[in-house]
Amino acid sequence: MRITIFILLVFSLSGAFTFGQEKPAKAREELVLEISKEVSLKLVKIPSGKFMMGVPKDAPNRDKQDLDEGEVTFAKDFWMGVTEVTQAQYEAVMGENPSKSGKEALLPVDGVSFKQAVAFCKKLSEKSGKTVRMPTEAEWEYAARAGGDGVGKAKITDVAWCMENSEKKPHPVGTRTANAWGLHDMLGNAMEWAQAEKWIGYRGGAWKTPGAKCLPTHREGHGPLHNDPYGGFRVIVETK
Repeated sequence: MRITIFILLVFSLSGAFTFGQEKPAKAREELVLEISKEVSLKLVKIPSGKFMMGVPKDAPNRDKQDLDEGEVTFAKDFWMGVTEVTQAQYEAVMGENPSKSGKEALLPVDGVSFKQAVAFCKKLSEKSGKTVRMPTEAEWEYAARAGGDGVGKAKITDVAWCMENSEKKPHPVGTRTANAWGLHDMLGNAMEWAQAEKWIGYRGGAWKTPGAKCLPTHREGHGPLHNDPYGGFRVIVETK
């Protein structure tokens, strides 16, 4: 299998794919990994910066797994998958499709353990010559917030497949509106694996999660071999 890599400079259209942005559209860099003639994986560059991660201790409706609020700084940009890894992408790299919630090329792959997701990243790294890996909790939340709360002036059902609109099933990736940094389905659809030094688990809520809980701060801890019919992942590629 040969993977071709190229970088595109694209322009986001104000109002069409972003929320709460009144400034003129800015160029957005995208990295595309061509896995086969039919399958590619697109990432967008996430800018360096800092943000307040977690939830204030006195916040209403704080969950027991929420992190205490604290500032996090990113000195370097990084690339992040525009969507969750799809069943077609996973199968093209790994030669199998473990999904439990129905088989369809553009659905997010599910039923994948953290260990399996890491194996996908390793194999894609070897084939592409890029450092492909799982996101840290901080990287994931930073990208999900996209400079705000990840939703902006929209309704949660505009940006996420959640309990209120999913009809109890996942949906093809990229069919809800992207956040301000061009990322689809960071909230809802499939929960996504992320990791910290002493923590591995899912972030962002899923198609079964109430919309009020589909938040950039939502987290559920699980072991690395745990797999769920509503759990998937997306990848990061490191910049040099």
